[in-house]
Amino acid sequence: MSARFSVSFPKHLLEELERISRSEGISRSSLLQRAAEMYIVNTKWISSEGKVAGAIAIHYNHDVHGLEEKITDIQHEFMDVIISALHIHLTEKNCMLIIAVKGDAERIKHLMTSISKLHGIKTSSFCSISSDID
Repeated sequence: MSARFSVSFPKHLLEELERISRSEGISRSSLLQRAAEMYIVNTKWISSEGKVAGAIAIHYNHDVHGLEEKITDIQHEFMDVIISALHIHLTEKNCMLIIAVKGDAERIKHLMTSISKLHGIKTSSFCSISSDID
């Protein structure tokens, strides 16, 4: 069910919204709905409230002894929120792990923190895609 309401925008913001709407071939309403969803998901992620779905991307040094085993052990502790994982070889020494997740934002944040603090992790980031997962 949809509800209608009026929104006022500064002229420059409305012009940019129109430009993106035309270039992507979607209506302003759809564009604003997507933007609102992204804002809601990011707010839930930051506040660790509610349920979210997304992916954790981790870049790490393959040569750090025992790191992959530690990452795997941590993943086993969080099977309730992990949907899938993909291991990618970037170079001989650099790997990327993408972990698809769905569930409690606080639990997913704990998963990411547990992995991110390990020696050999270069970078990690979370990409949220939805809060409408119930």
